[in-house]
Amino acid sequence: ASKYLEHWMGRTGIARKVNFHASRHTYATLQVLAGTPITDISKLMDHKSIETTMRYVKMLDGAGLLAATKISFK
Repeated sequence: ASKYLEHWMGRTGIARKVNFHASRHTYATLQVLAGTPITDISKLMDHKSIETTMRYVKMLDGAGLLAATKISFK
């Protein structure tokens, strides 16, 4: 899984080292930005509770939103 993460990070132009756990936060944030209901995100991430999922997307402030919208996986 880490070789795929390194490949994706390289394609986005992000040079710093990112671990798999941090990528889950990005995934959850991008799902919220795409309009996916939090209950669906929680199931996709295999969380036992919505509260756990909410911790993953708590950074949705102005700077966090701007940074997340710059990521493209095309």
